[in-house]
Amino acid sequence: MSRFLTSVLLVMLLGLQYRLWFGAAGVAPLQRLQAEQAVLRAAIAEKRKRNEALKEDIRNLKHRLEALEELAREELGLIKDGEHFFRLVRPVDSHASKPK
Repeated sequence: MSRFLTSVLLVMLLGLQYRLWFGAAGVAPLQRLQAEQAVLRAAIAEKRKRNEALKEDIRNLKHRLEALEELAREELGLIKDGEHFFRLVRPVDSHASKPK
């Protein structure tokens, strides 16, 4: 009887150990989820940093005329009254464009 009870308890212990290490709520899935969580936290931190930079750009554009002018010049190619715009174009090398 004692040998049977010991065998049953040993089987139960092994079953519980298997569930602990390999089951759906075990150690291996927990480690996988923790690694995924670390990746997501890094992505969130990067997005927050980007959001802060965008908020700073918005504040500058709302309160600083120079920032608005700079954006208009760089993005839209606008110029002020009385300014002259010169576009420098490099000549095309006619030998490089001919197929051989």
